[in-house]
Parts: sequence; C-alpha cells; structure tokens
Amino acid sequence: MYSWAYYKTSSKETAEDLVQDTMVSVYKSYEKYKPGSNPKTWLFTILNNKIIDYYRSSNTQKSVNQTTLQGKQLDDDNFDSDGLWNRAQELLWGNTEEHLLDNPDFLIVMESCIENLPPNWRGVVLGKYFHHKKGSQICKELGITSSNL
Repeated sequence: MYSWAYYKTSSKETAEDLVQDTMVSVYKSYEKYKPGSNPKTWLFTILNNKIIDYYRSSNTQKSVNQTTLQGKQLDDDNFDSDGLWNRAQELLWGNTEEHLLDNPDFLIVMESCIENLPPNWRGVVLGKYFHHKKGSQICKELGITSSNL
C-alpha cells in the first residue's frame, strides 16, 4: 500500500499519512467488509479514495503565487505579500454588496482579475455570471466536459 501511495504522490510523508489514514478507515468500517470479497481490493479502494481526497484538498488550498497569476503581474494593492486577496481593499468599496457593481474602483479590479484568468476559466466566468448561459452551452462553446465546468 505504501509503494502505491508513494508512486501516486512522490512524497514519503504523504504516502505514510495516506496509508495510516487508510488503516484507520479500515478499522472504523470493518463491519462493512463483505466476507468473500478480496481484502486487497477493499484496502486499495479505500487507499485510492484517500489519494483522490488528498489531491482534491490540495487543489482547493492552492493560492495565488506571490503577486502573479498565469505569469501576469497583479496590482499589489489588491493582494498581500503571499499573493492572497487583501481584504482591506474591500473597505474602500463600502460594505453594501448591492451597490458594489456601481463602484468604478471595484469594476476596475474585477475586470483586472477576470482578464488574468486562464482562457477557459475566463470563458466560464463570463458565460455563467455575465451572459447568464447554461452550463451545457458553456461546455459546448469551450469544448469542455461538464465535470471540467
């Protein structure tokens, strides 16, 4: 199990953690094991699910690298030194969301952020939130699957 986890993650520590998490899950859900089933298949199914969960969580935790996105320089006033959104900027716009789209300073920042997105991401955001297109129509126009959307 460790070899498989290491092969999938290329990290000794991560592989060890995933195998340990798998064994804890096996212990907690042992009553769900069906006698006659292949134990190796059952264990590796749980391990593979742990690996998938690991990659899902690591993808959602990624942040903007310093002050660049896709190799483009971002406005330092909008992002902190770690490349994360500067919440203090929001104070300049006021705290009422209903009038935010009427604020020219906000619109400039929003346009800059959208322009710095990768092309498919930009197409999805513009199609869904600005042109109010359905997901199937966006997928067809961008040539992507609904799971990618």
